[in-house]
Amino acid sequence: MKYILYKVDGTHEVLERETKIEYEELSKLVGGMVESSESFEDNEAHHTIFLNENGISEGLKPNPFFTPMYQENFLGDIVEGIVDENGDFVGDDLVVIREVKKISPLLFEKDRIFHIIAIGGFIANTTRGIVKSTGQTSDGKPIFKEAKKGARKLFTLRNLTDKDVMIFENETEFTIDGEVKQNAGNGMTCSTIRGNALFNLHGDIDRIREFVKKSNINPFFTAYDRINHIGADNETETLVFMDRFASCQMVADRQQGQLKREGHNNIKVGVGSQIISM
Repeated sequence: MKYILYKVDGTHEVLERETKIEYEELSKLVGGMVESSESFEDNEAHHTIFLNENGISEGLKPNPFFTPMYQENFLGDIVEGIVDENGDFVGDDLVVIREVKKISPLLFEKDRIFHIIAIGGFIANTTRGIVKSTGQTSDGKPIFKEAKKGARKLFTLRNLTDKDVMIFENETEFTIDGEVKQNAGNGMTCSTIRGNALFNLHGDIDRIREFVKKSNINPFFTAYDRINHIGADNETETLVFMDRFASCQMVADRQQGQLKREGHNNIKVGVGSQIISM
């Protein structure tokens, strides 16, 4: 059985054991009382991490393999592996080592333009923010201003490392809800805004898929399962990345419905389940 110990100094160690790791050893590895969390990062839906549950009160440093720049969810040394159906932490023989995640250096380069695509607002709709980089703070955070003429107010952004935020330099290969105008009659136009907690993107679905994979510069982004293509009729909705784990029941239900519409009636989808055969 193999487990991975990720250390706060940016190094890691593969631990090989003949039997499962018990609580006492986990406690020594993380330096105190142990708490667990399921990790859905990178679609590793069945992986579990163990860490020190008193990390905040003990002043432990953020773990660079897990912790975004502005968040402190994972502190101290962390052990990762797989918990089986019996609840035993059995490790993983197919070891895939995480990389230390860092905010893109492009965000610190002055006068670059970025499009921040997120889900927000009162109704959980798709949003776009366009900003220009202006430098960085004394503690190393990028500084921005709105990318429009006359903008002067400087600010930092806390969501640059969120797992459900996409960041693109310059223009995107898609438009979002609210940017697509339709004829409402009598010389009027209207737009649709969906409050469905998905990334509702308009454009060619294949180009969107490739553009997101190649051009999103947020290495912390994992919400591929929530990218939703809106058809030319502004009504047809298609999840773009059907090969990704459903991170919530809403997405699992949508995946199930999409499969049924495509004639795949024998595939059952659940939260944290990957669609292997389509």
